[in-house]
Amino acid sequence: MDEGTRPCASVSKNSESTMAKPFKVVIVGGSVSGLTLAHCLDRLGVDFELLERDEHIAPQLGASLGILPNGARILDQLELFDEIEKHIEPLAFARIRYADGFGFESQYPKALHESFGYPLSFLERQLFLQILYDKIPRKERLHTNKNVVSIEFRAASALVKTQDHQTYMADLVVGADGVHSIVRSEIWRLANEVSPKLVTEQEKSSLRLEYACIYGISKNIPKATPGVQRSLLDENLTIHLINGKGSKVFWFLIYRLPPNQRSKTWHFRDTEAIGICEKLTSKKIDETLSFGDIWSRCSVYKLTPLEEGMFLRCHFGRLLCIGDAIRKMAPNIGQGANMAIEDAAVLANLMSLTLQEAGSAPSASEIELMLQEFTINRRGRTKAICDHSEFLVRMQANHDIVKRVLGRYLVPLLKDVPAGLLGSTLEGAQKLNFLDLGERASADGWHGSFRGSLRNLKFFQPRINLGCIFSALAVLLMAGFVFRQDRGNGAMKHSQ
Repeated sequence: MDEGTRPCASVSKNSESTMAKPFKVVIVGGSVSGLTLAHCLDRLGVDFELLERDEHIAPQLGASLGILPNGARILDQLELFDEIEKHIEPLAFARIRYADGFGFESQYPKALHESFGYPLSFLERQLFLQILYDKIPRKERLHTNKNVVSIEFRAASALVKTQDHQTYMADLVVGADGVHSIVRSEIWRLANEVSPKLVTEQEKSSLRLEYACIYGISKNIPKATPGVQRSLLDENLTIHLINGKGSKVFWFLIYRLPPNQRSKTWHFRDTEAIGICEKLTSKKIDETLSFGDIWSRCSVYKLTPLEEGMFLRCHFGRLLCIGDAIRKMAPNIGQGANMAIEDAAVLANLMSLTLQEAGSAPSASEIELMLQEFTINRRGRTKAICDHSEFLVRMQANHDIVKRVLGRYLVPLLKDVPAGLLGSTLEGAQKLNFLDLGERASADGWHGSFRGSLRNLKFFQPRINLGCIFSALAVLLMAGFVFRQDRGNGAMKHSQ
């Protein structure tokens, strides 16, 4: 059984069993989590309306999006993955390069594909959202230009108000509105009105800011072999390229911010991205490709701060947050969108069971219990994934001597160990309990612990003996003894 989830009774894909129940959900935000939840509720027969503040559900922001097996499995249950797969180029292997010119190749993407049945997939975020939007049967439930400004509790419902003076009544309001969530702000406000200091200032400042990212899409890159990831791991800087379909290359450049830019009040301008990228054009991604080749063919880009961390208070009364509204992580680990998809699945599972047990619209206390169960279910996995992400982004950027030794000397020796490390993030992944699994979800990787998954990885074959491993670990331990982690406040020098 999935962690922390009560068993749900089976519901057919076209079930109308819950349609008669007078229960309505308002989803705030046409995000990955918001649109996925809309599909889940449609399958359950639960009435909903989705409010998106922007003019378009799927704007072009220059960002790509990675779908890993845990997200793909749920999308497959919703009969969405086949359409997504038409637009992706599955990753087969990765080429990693360091600042000193050393590099190695890893087949970890292929290993994960064979173990879990689904490829590591990248596509434009805009295209992904458009697919989810196009597949919604009743689009009249989706509303754009609806900027939510406040939420109030009524006797047996919640009242959502928008900037254009419209109101929406709901039994449950779900905030899928991103890191700057208005729903989360309303949760904090309403909670503190009932019990002052229930939400502390420390909780409101849970996210840390130390890195920024420039996302981009480039076209017609020379020697852009399909299905290949190329990465440069430099000093306080990483550049990742994902070769997509149709000669597109999705890339993201992550750099450590100087101390004076680590404030949440710092305003990030896209014009800064130009200066940063121009000064990095000579950086070699591999022997035949420089970052200048990527930047000169860039069609769209976006600079954004990389806030990291999680919020503990994500529900109150009839309000709940999911997706980026409850956690943020760097893109290195590729789990941001996939955890958002899992959130939608877990909430739908709990909603299915709650509606069946209640026999009618659940009471306020039953809704509160459901939201508490959601929070408990997701907290442990969220913390584990966020911790993994924070460590990985710093190891890849040579953040300190310990991570530098580990990333530069130990990891390359193990070659395909990233398959095992990434595979560990799939352990405990959630699925929809009321829909059948796709055929690919029967792959061996889903049916064992982390240790079992490692045994199933055909390419998990260290190229060294134990003596080499212990020697590298000895260097690592000595480095940790001499140097303290995060000793300096160094940042990427833009003049590099």
